[in-house]
Amino acid sequence: MGFTDWRALTSDGDIADLPASGFRYKYIQDITIYLSDTAGAGAALAWSALGLGTPTPGFHAAQVRGTWRLHIDDPAGNRLFEQEVTLTYTFAAILISMFGGVAMSLWTWWLSGEDIDTTICGHELEEGEKPPTLGVEEGYGDPAGGSDYGTNWAKIMTEWVSPSYLVAIPDGSQLDIDFHNFGLDKLRPSLAAIQTQVLAAAGAFWRNPGMGMIFGARGAVDGGMEARAWHAPRNAPPTLAWERSVWESSTGQSSGRAVWVPHVGRGQMALLWQGYGGVLYAESDNMGDVDGWEGPVTVLAGHTLLGADRDDDGVLYILARNSDGQVVGYKGSRSGSRDTLLHVGPAVPCMLVDGTPLSITSLDMFQVDDGVAYAVVDTGADLDYYEGLNGMALWRRHVDDEEGQ
Repeated sequence: MGFTDWRALTSDGDIADLPASGFRYKYIQDITIYLSDTAGAGAALAWSALGLGTPTPGFHAAQVRGTWRLHIDDPAGNRLFEQEVTLTYTFAAILISMFGGVAMSLWTWWLSGEDIDTTICGHELEEGEKPPTLGVEEGYGDPAGGSDYGTNWAKIMTEWVSPSYLVAIPDGSQLDIDFHNFGLDKLRPSLAAIQTQVLAAAGAFWRNPGMGMIFGARGAVDGGMEARAWHAPRNAPPTLAWERSVWESSTGQSSGRAVWVPHVGRGQMALLWQGYGGVLYAESDNMGDVDGWEGPVTVLAGHTLLGADRDDDGVLYILARNSDGQVVGYKGSRSGSRDTLLHVGPAVPCMLVDGTPLSITSLDMFQVDDGVAYAVVDTGADLDYYEGLNGMALWRRHVDDEEGQ
């Protein structure tokens, strides 16, 4: 699924089109460079907020640096993303004498430096750890931005587009600017000074072979999770549409990335998803009742869901990141209480066979078979394949086997 259209932040910093599985942002810039009184050809241009002084004829060059810091929090106040960006623009001009004064004969500018420091991307990044992105972590400075000039000043009007970050953002999250000395004087929503595009959180799908039906879940427009079902008999592939289903229902007040984890025997549906403040769980065993859900309940507060699957013995395996950014595994079983629904065992720290912690920020596949967990991460250029043993405590990957570990 591609990016949505660019949308400006609201006055409260609300991000549009959530929940999302990724995002990027656009930062509008309006920069004025003044030519102060210099010593002649080859002298540097000075940055002056007042624009005082008279420029001299000749070649002039200057660099302008600016910084901003921003963060994204979910509705529960958990920090999802934090970044500082410093850009350097180079300005060059040739000034000539004309009618007793000085005029701009030729000038140009370009983005000559970019420093991106991302410290949190779904979790606090460890030293040397790169945030998950689509492509490399490099921004884009629009070379076709606007400009204007006068006798002793020049204006750069452009925009900078951030890298595309793969981080789950629940509905209701907000982006705030902590500091800026660059861009526009006032970051008003009416100026669309900061805009975002998001990758919509993908729907979760599962086919029940015994019933010949496909179940789907996605974030609802008005909050919570929307669940639907379609007939899908063997040898007769149907045309599916969210608007045309044989059953629909909804549960909860918050939405995000979801995974179907039906019970063994397939007689009862269960849904696990990333919601406000942690991982949520709900069950539905009555498709004739649109309100036939039990839950949701928060089963892992302060955690980010990576993957989940139910083994053939009925045990639910959950892989997640805790509030400290550590990858941990949990085993869950059905609780006899409607207040809890799911009994979750203690956290199991996930370690690679070389003794280092397993570090994963997102998963593209997670399955469990006979007590062994299997996971695939699509990095864009390569596919990382993992096997989790000993209740997800010990993990090995293809490169470990190649290195003889």
